Amino acid sequence: MWFAKTTFLFSKMFSKEYKTHYKINWVIAYPLVLGQAGHMITSIADTIMVGQLGSLQLAAASVAHNVFILVFVFGLGISYATTTIVGKAYGERNTELLQSIFFNGLFATIGFGILLTVLMYLITYLFPYLQQKQEVIELAVPYYKILVLSWLPYFIFMHYKQFVDGLAKTKPGMIIILVCNVVNVILNYGLIFGELGMPEIGLNGAAVATVIARSLMAICFILLMRYSKSLSIYLKKVSLKYLSFERIKEFFKLGLPIGVQHILEVGAFVVGALMTGWLGAKQLAAYQIVISLASLTFLMSSGVSSTATIRISNLLGERKYHRLRVAGFSAFYMVLTFMSICGVLFIIGRYAIPSIYINEPDVIKIAAQLMIIAGLFQIMDGTQVTALGALRGLQDVNYPTLISLLSYWIITLPFAYFLGIYLNYGVNGIWWGYLIGLFFAAVILTGRFLYLLKRINKQLIFRHSS
Repeated sequence: MWFAKTTFLFSKMFSKEYKTHYKINWVIAYPLVLGQAGHMITSIADTIMVGQLGSLQLAAASVAHNVFILVFVFGLGISYATTTIVGKAYGERNTELLQSIFFNGLFATIGFGILLTVLMYLITYLFPYLQQKQEVIELAVPYYKILVLSWLPYFIFMHYKQFVDGLAKTKPGMIIILVCNVVNVILNYGLIFGELGMPEIGLNGAAVATVIARSLMAICFILLMRYSKSLSIYLKKVSLKYLSFERIKEFFKLGLPIGVQHILEVGAFVVGALMTGWLGAKQLAAYQIVISLASLTFLMSSGVSSTATIRISNLLGERKYHRLRVAGFSAFYMVLTFMSICGVLFIIGRYAIPSIYINEPDVIKIAAQLMIIAGLFQIMDGTQVTALGALRGLQDVNYPTLISLLSYWIITLPFAYFLGIYLNYGVNGIWWGYLIGLFFAAVILTGRFLYLLKRINKQLIFRHSS
């Protein structure tokens, strides 16, 4: 029975109805995918440039990024609530509500962004307790302090972007991201190596470039929103007299669980990176290379995941429940195809790709082994992030948070420690722990989405019968 049901679902992949949804998804998704890819390509370029300075500097950048990313993705997850709320209101064609959502979300973003910036800076004092090599910590701390300054402008940018994305207008964010990322790469090259007439700052130059580029991203979107005829209509309630604590409460009610989901998932990878740091700078450098590649494919998949959020929330607002179901499944099929191809490429290019980053044979050898494991978990990673996006579209955020807690902190980390540290399989064992946890998350989150679709269908049948 299970095999027959699975075969039926996959046969639907090629139906005319699904092909229509692939086209709609792609129009929304490709700017998101390109934007996410642009972010990660910049990060990869950053990693390659820092790698030229040596494995010590690359390890320091890894430590700083892994600490920074914990609070960063928490705030980022909160901003994703905007897309869900906006998507439903846009589906209902409620312009006045959208104006209120924009202002109150912006107010919450600035206030919470300042709070998180202070928290990020205070975390600096915990660096000596991370059990990393002293020379790595000495390089990581000043790099991290500069990086913290990029958070508030990026958080403001994300509010603007997520609002416009929720209107199913994803191209503006893509263009701003790609242009500013080109600026980031140029600044990286100039400030790290002292080229193009810029001062040579070394490792810290990469952080300075990030601060400038992210500030530019915020400025560009503020100006776009102000001068675009189709978008400026949503600025009519930007005034304290329209402040609504009920609206802000709604923003955090959805956003905080999403932020916690992100911190639980990324936090597990951060702890895994810290475990890897116990093994040595070469292992951590190899970890940083492979995680940057895995993050690239993950973020590209999260572009499709965001598409699922946008389309499902829009269709929920329009009460088109059958189309909602097909929109969700079509997003899954798109990601499964993409991540399968990426997994094969990871395994085939396991030596060639790490060689682009660094010239140290020992690091390349370790990275090549991790590339095989990363290749194997591509499908699971893509499936779980798509399921999260689909569930956000249905405004289901609390249950997925519990699944994330179970998957990453009850399953992933204990397995990673047991295999990597206790059984002495090293960094390979840590990544096998990742594979186990991602498999569990993919299965349970997808099951949750299927359950909610079934419940919606039952409710529709009950309404019609009554």
